[in-house]
Parts: sequence; C-alpha cells; structure tokens
Amino acid sequence: MTKTEEKMVNVLTDTLSYCYCDNCKYGDYEKYGDRHCDDCHRKYTNWALSPKVAEEIVNKIIDIYKQDFYAK
Repeated sequence: MTKTEEKMVNVLTDTLSYCYCDNCKYGDYEKYGDRHCDDCHRKYTNWALSPKVAEEIVNKIIDIYKQDFYAK
C-alpha cells in the first residue's frame, strides 16, 4: 500500500470508526423524525452514512491526493 493510499484509508477508518446519530443520514430529526431512530438508537440497525459526512470524506481524500500528487 502506498503512503497516499494509507492516508486515504486512515480518513475512512477515522471517520467511520463509530456509527452514531451525528454521522447518520437519519440524524436530521427535522427531516426524518423518529421513524428510523426508535429502533436504531445505540444499536445501529438503521444507520446509514449521511451525505454531508460522505462529502467531507471525499474532500479529505481529494486533498490528500492533490497534496501527494503535486508533491512529486
């Protein structure tokens, strides 16, 4: 595994090392209410990655790629 790949893997594992309401797409109570959360709370049964967190991950990975690519 290259250093760049290792950095990207670390972004994913650090961000997704836990599943909880703040990185779940159903964590937006105004939009989804409790219909997904009642069964899921602390059990992660309905957990799904939120689009906002996914975008943050992608941006971090792109930044790593750009830094490593242009550093060569």
